[in-house]
Amino acid sequence: MATLPPTGSISLSQIYSVFGKTLGPSISLTSASTGVYGAITASSPFKPDGVPPHAMSEFRGYNHSTADTTPPSIPNGLSCNYGTGSPRTSIAIRWDASTDNLAVTGYQLQRSDSGGTTWSTVYNGPNISYQDSGSPNREYHYQVRAFDAIGNYSNYSGPAYWKTEAGTSCFVEGTLITLADNIQIPIETLVTNQLLISAEIDTLKDTNNVNELYKWSSNYLSENRIISPVANIEPKVASKTIIINKGLLEATPYHSQLIQRNGIWKFIPLRDVIVGDRLYNINKEIIAITSVIINLEKRTVYPLTLSPSHTYFANGILTHNMKKPDEL
Repeated sequence: MATLPPTGSISLSQIYSVFGKTLGPSISLTSASTGVYGAITASSPFKPDGVPPHAMSEFRGYNHSTADTTPPSIPNGLSCNYGTGSPRTSIAIRWDASTDNLAVTGYQLQRSDSGGTTWSTVYNGPNISYQDSGSPNREYHYQVRAFDAIGNYSNYSGPAYWKTEAGTSCFVEGTLITLADNIQIPIETLVTNQLLISAEIDTLKDTNNVNELYKWSSNYLSENRIISPVANIEPKVASKTIIINKGLLEATPYHSQLIQRNGIWKFIPLRDVIVGDRLYNINKEIIAITSVIINLEKRTVYPLTLSPSHTYFANGILTHNMKKPDEL
């Protein structure tokens, strides 16, 4: 078939000839930009956008016989592993390179957090690896396909999936925990069945129900002291902690903390605490938060479980041992 001239005027009959069509009063040029008739060559100054009407000048240099319609091969070896960071909520994804009759231009990586029901693109580019960012304790599915410069796409690869770790939630070593006899000891010296002072909040019916805990809020705080036993404690390493008031508290971002904001008491993850929020201490005093610092050095923390889950006092500040529901 003929090639349309790269400059000058182009007639409708010339376009029909290149497309291999019988001359008529009109022609749909939409298919030229979607690949049915091939791709526009590099000598074309414009590429049809697929929405008529089109100017004939958009097809300068078009050559149907040189169009590439061959897609790249399907990428193989799609796999997932831990990414960087702690808690490990990043996902490292890689796949094998595809081949093409001319050249592979790049890859389109898609992710689903609905078990493969719906997908969204997280990466378009030339690399055969990508690090994605997820949320704690979530399962993510991935699929990838290759494409060339013309816009030919391979089929998607078989899926791969990964589940992120739940966020560690507790205080750093050296944090003083108040026992039932009002003695404070470092958190790392606690043992199973040791008794701690807890605060039973009058308007919070069940501190053992994490959903109720995060739904609860109140414009006043009234509490009674009870005793709660330690069910489990073990050391972990965290690469990120939140420091409140220059060391009054230091814990992981996922730790549940009682605060007062705009006159309302509620539990929030420590990462969401801001200057101006207020804390409640063992002497029933309200302490203003004057500084919030993010620490990125690795620290040893001690996730603490009470039976049932309940409040306790860390460095004299009332806190809780459960995480937000979507981080469990």
